[in-house]
Amino acid sequence: MITKFGTRKSATFGQLINYMHKSEIDKHYRVLKNIYKNEEKHIKQRFQENSENINKRKNGIILYHDILSITKTKTLTDEEHKNKLKKITEEYIEKRAKNHLVYAVLHEGINKDNSKNYHYHIMFSANEKDSSKKLWLSNKQYEKFRKEFNNHVQEKYPELKQKDLVNNKELTKEKGEKLSQKGHEYQRRTGKPPPQKERVKQALKNIFETTRTKQAFFESLKKENLKFDNRSKKTVGFIDLETNRKFRISTLGLTDEFKVMNQKIEHEQERYKHQQNQYKQAQGQREQVKPLSRDDKEQKYTKEQEKEQDIKLSKREVRIKQAEEMLNRTCERGKDIDRGFSEQDEKINRTKEELKSFREKRQSRGRGKSKGMDFDM
Repeated sequence: MITKFGTRKSATFGQLINYMHKSEIDKHYRVLKNIYKNEEKHIKQRFQENSENINKRKNGIILYHDILSITKTKTLTDEEHKNKLKKITEEYIEKRAKNHLVYAVLHEGINKDNSKNYHYHIMFSANEKDSSKKLWLSNKQYEKFRKEFNNHVQEKYPELKQKDLVNNKELTKEKGEKLSQKGHEYQRRTGKPPPQKERVKQALKNIFETTRTKQAFFESLKKENLKFDNRSKKTVGFIDLETNRKFRISTLGLTDEFKVMNQKIEHEQERYKHQQNQYKQAQGQREQVKPLSRDDKEQKYTKEQEKEQDIKLSKREVRIKQAEEMLNRTCERGKDIDRGFSEQDEKINRTKEELKSFREKRQSRGRGKSKGMDFDM
């Protein structure tokens, strides 16, 4: 047995009723609650009038559309199945929305294996009859109600031999992969897995098999229009950006493949790290360089300043030494000049002495001649 529900946020009662009437309807199996005329025009008008009592708000729910389905067994006739499903639907309405406007019709479908499938389309108002009081159930609350009603049907109508599709934990397409109730219903009708889910699964499977680095992993996801959704440490999922649907890795049945890919990535990281260490060792570097603290940076800066200062001092000392050498050479040249002057002075003095001696000799000769002349006379 399968039950599911949908919501509409606009007053499209006529549109939904037209959809419910698209196939031939057996009026005997119609179900009405809090509606006292069975004409289609009156039903649409009654729903429309009742919706005007709702306090309007943005994205508020106006109506619900539930589907109740059972599979046909070989032990019961078609009429027996229809009558029992009608009773089940009336019980469902009584438990689900007894004070609301309700309209339900029976549809007959054919499964892929050509077996018949009977299901009711149930439309009921979001608010109670002629009231603003609304019905609201969270997904968790509805799931609880659905399970309880499913158990009720199995206990009260065992002759229908309905599979427990709600509580069956082994409802899977293959080992490790879980299907939602909607997905299982699609597969039961068509014999194929849900197309969106299958596309995501195949894309991820190929990525897991070929990826060896984190960068390649995220690049491959981008090409497939997928996004990694790490919801928590325990829950890993992906978002299909085409439909904005979320898929958990566990429901896709790819948990083992994801773990294998992680191991490959970790192995690749270790290999790269080992290569880096070998390179550092070959270059005489440490495996890890500790970041400099503020004190270390200041100390390093001070040392660099001292080194730079030492270089400047060394250059200055060299220049001073060169200047001293130049001064010494200048002094030596000065001494040489002084010695030259002394030698010149000595020469001058000797010349003066020689000149003086010459004069004295000449004078002495002059006096000798004068005396001789006097004697002769």
